[in-house]
Amino acid sequence: MVTESATAPAASASGWSASAPASFSFTSAGTKTAYAWAKDAAGNVSSALSAATNIILADTTAPTLSSFSLSSTSASLTVPISSLTATDNVGVTGYMVTESATAPAASASGWSASAPASFTFASDGTKNAYAWAKDAAGNVSTSRQYTTSITLVDTIAPTISNFTMPPTSTSLTVAVTGLSASDNIGVIGYLITESSTAPAASAIGWSASASTSFTFSSFGTKTAYAWAKDAAGNVSESRSATVNMLISSSISTVITTSTAVSAISISGISDPIICGIDFQVTYPSGTTFVNGVATPAGTSFNVLNIRVSDADVTIFGTDAFSSGEIARINYANIPVGSVSTQFSATILRVFNCSGVQIQ
Repeated sequence: MVTESATAPAASASGWSASAPASFSFTSAGTKTAYAWAKDAAGNVSSALSAATNIILADTTAPTLSSFSLSSTSASLTVPISSLTATDNVGVTGYMVTESATAPAASASGWSASAPASFTFASDGTKNAYAWAKDAAGNVSTSRQYTTSITLVDTIAPTISNFTMPPTSTSLTVAVTGLSASDNIGVIGYLITESSTAPAASAIGWSASASTSFTFSSFGTKTAYAWAKDAAGNVSESRSATVNMLISSSISTVITTSTAVSAISISGISDPIICGIDFQVTYPSGTTFVNGVATPAGTSFNVLNIRVSDADVTIFGTDAFSSGEIARINYANIPVGSVSTQFSATILRVFNCSGVQIQ
């Protein structure tokens, strides 16, 4: 007889065989000791001889997932795991949760010795998570699946990455040469203002695409502020661009024998912003400056501060200017041979209708 017990069996015990057995079956794997016995017809049982062996069984049984669940809704990509348990015929050595229904290899990265407390998804929406378990032999379980709905609370405002405008302009409407913004989810609105105070996400004026121009309210050195917003109503910090708003003029002079009339046209005026313009006029030596008048006829403009010594002409009135011809400068005693290019008019100053200089 061969036994796993060091206690001598009775001569009448079951299991004795008339010949020495060719094998012995242990009850479990591991480091084991077997004891061999012999008996005779008189019922005398021998002392035992022992032999030790290490039994390593080939494990081909994969673990079984007995439970797996997550929070059914979440405002974060990292979702708590409510339960994750598994059993195995030998022992579970690893746990893993994935977004893929394809079983991971036992050698893949990401296995943990204990069941994880949470799982982080790659994006929001309705998502499936798959739980797996493995044993020391590399057997991987079939998965257990759970569905959760992730709705992120967006608290990150967009960032204005670029906002540029030309440094000078002769028009209140100025081109926006660059306006771009980025956001962790997406930019849905752009707005340009003259105020450094952030606009509300519900304010009027937001556009779905970046503006290609902006119209200032008045002339002078002005600053524009660009903003962006996202679908959650987060409004970015501003990015600014400064523009010097200039009024430009052109002159067309007609010479008739010894007299000349210069018609001055200006651009960049937006009615009713400007009421006064101060010109520096030049003309050929020997010419007499006569006067200047505002046009068209019937407007309430007056020629002020006519100083022949420096030919400084200020036209100011109670009505506001619009773009186009606004003044005629009259000359007399034009030297013979004078040409129109010898006459010019340069804007020195510009006033608003309250008499305040703005350029």
